[in-house]
Amino acid sequence: MGTTLLSLLDPKEPRRTKIESVDAVVDFTPGNLYDIACVPGTIAQWDILFGLLDHGTRSAIVSAHSHIPWHNFKGDKTNIDLFRVDSLTNLIFLVQNLDFSPYKLVILDDFHSLYQFALTNLRDRRRSETQRYKRDANGHRKDQQSPSRKLQLVIQSLLLLLSNECQKHDLIVITTGKMVNMSQRFFSKSRPASTQEEEEDTSILQQIMVPILPLNGPWSGQYAKRLVLYKDWVKDGNQAGLDKSLTIVDYIQLMEKNQMRVCPQFLCIASNNGERTLQSGWW
Repeated sequence: MGTTLLSLLDPKEPRRTKIESVDAVVDFTPGNLYDIACVPGTIAQWDILFGLLDHGTRSAIVSAHSHIPWHNFKGDKTNIDLFRVDSLTNLIFLVQNLDFSPYKLVILDDFHSLYQFALTNLRDRRRSETQRYKRDANGHRKDQQSPSRKLQLVIQSLLLLLSNECQKHDLIVITTGKMVNMSQRFFSKSRPASTQEEEEDTSILQQIMVPILPLNGPWSGQYAKRLVLYKDWVKDGNQAGLDKSLTIVDYIQLMEKNQMRVCPQFLCIASNNGERTLQSGWW
């Protein structure tokens, strides 16, 4: 049966994670591609993924290297097909040959690490090999794409293929991965102690956690939304982050009274017409 105009215009019912704060911000809508990145050492992403898997429909998980905490899953595992891949090449082969039609949800777990391993291997190979450049008829060196740029285009093509499968079969595809440290330096002018002194440039080096698969890559337009998961303090259930006006003694007393605890938190990033919007919450 062909797709009708009415079916295209009807709004699609989003799949719920069963986490109220996440469902209020993120609509996991069939026909779209999503991404979840979390800090190393946490399994908070499975709180979301297990909620999405527990809907009684057939799903698939393509797992690379990470351990799946099945003991936390309360649904029916017989509805979930599990595939294992150990390289980006194997993943591409699987995606190109997999029949997506039986599934309503497909999770590419630890997808970011496959990209990272492929990028590391390319850099190691480039350092070990003698560089050879192509030249034109006049002997001038031709401009060539770097291996890392070629890999980016491969990832972009893979995500475009997944996005097409989402729309073709009305399914949800989610890629996941970890975050890594990134250093960024901020420059500012220091205020002189007297009017005779000149302003000096000062800099601050800041380290932040960012997804292995960059947010601003050529693939950014393929994702409907991207989630970044981390942990932070929540006070009295309504205030996230640390309050600088409180002392360490205050914090200890709040924790003893169960008025302050560490919670999984999320940052939802959506791009629309080149503009990026951010929403956050915790559970």
